[in-house]
Amino acid sequence: MRLLVCVLLGLFIQMPPQVFPENRLQSYRQWVGSPRERVTLQYARNCILGALEPQRGILQKAPGLSSLPRTGVYLSLMRDREVRVCMGSFFPHAVSMADTIQDLAQRVTFGDTRTRPLFLSEMGDLSLVLSFVGPLQEITDPYDIDFATQGLYLSQEGKGGVLLPGETRTLSYGIQRLRKQLGIDPQMPCRYATFEVVAFDERSVTRRME
Repeated sequence: MRLLVCVLLGLFIQMPPQVFPENRLQSYRQWVGSPRERVTLQYARNCILGALEPQRGILQKAPGLSSLPRTGVYLSLMRDREVRVCMGSFFPHAVSMADTIQDLAQRVTFGDTRTRPLFLSEMGDLSLVLSFVGPLQEITDPYDIDFATQGLYLSQEGKGGVLLPGETRTLSYGIQRLRKQLGIDPQMPCRYATFEVVAFDERSVTRRME
């Protein structure tokens, strides 16, 4: 099983401050299990397909996204529990969530130099996950988190990475792999922070429709 460290856009130097209240995620929680979740996931998938096939034409933005509060978000493509590619940030970096998702789709398609390029032929085998994230809260014990609904940020000496719910079968395995991929010295202490996650997950949508 391979775990790919999610790219943190502009977030490798220090622990980010808490700048967005956690209750911003409530609007996203209300969409989980609703048709709006499916529409948003399809919009994100269409953004990636549009990046891979520019001739597809003008992309129609998903309705309702402009009304959602701006918050951090990660876009992941998964093969079962293996991360194929993941990009995102704790900070909103576009005017609207629709624009942020479209920007992340471009970055997922072309911006991750750690792995092989993404191909159109793969898309049918990959599940898309949008992880909307709350503010970071520094912790001392990473095993205190609820890994079903919380993510983990790990850093040491200017290196940092994110572990999101659903990316690995166990938290212990994920931490071990994350430390290894970041090249973190196992003899040196790390800093940890947790954050709330609301996930729009194509795998969950498929299970609910079966």
